[in-house]
Amino acid sequence: MLVLELIELLKQEFGLYESLLQILQDEKASLVKRSSEEMYALVNKKETVIAKIKAVCDATQDCMKRLAKEKGLNPQDVTLSNIITHEVQPYSAILNGYQSKLSAIANSIKELNEINGRVINMSLENVKKSLNFLRGFTNSLETYKPSGKLSPISIGPASISKGV
Repeated sequence: MLVLELIELLKQEFGLYESLLQILQDEKASLVKRSSEEMYALVNKKETVIAKIKAVCDATQDCMKRLAKEKGLNPQDVTLSNIITHEVQPYSAILNGYQSKLSAIANSIKELNEINGRVINMSLENVKKSLNFLRGFTNSLETYKPSGKLSPISIGPASISKGV
């Protein structure tokens, strides 16, 4: 039965979203710890899970189109809500449960991803400020010349020996 196939696909999709949520929670922890090694590993895990989610979502859409056709619905603009409305019990209740669970976890993923994005952006801003501070600091260094006058110097391989 197509409805059982759809339920199985939604179950897989939900499991993958749970994995993605855990990865995002781990990502948040590694951002707080500033562990670049963990971040690189998590990026790879996240990319793998997202690829799996895409594959399952494509299969889910295909299944929903076939189920819509079976129910006499237009397969081109079918939604899970349409399927639920036209499905019999207990399947409509099971599908409705997965729809609610998927919606809730999608919101959690969105919120956590936004938080992680803000943390990353704040870290980038701190790096930029630090670099600007260091650039300003190195551009304003002065040293004494043999004559006793102050002379600005810049730090870098080409200018270390200037003025000596």
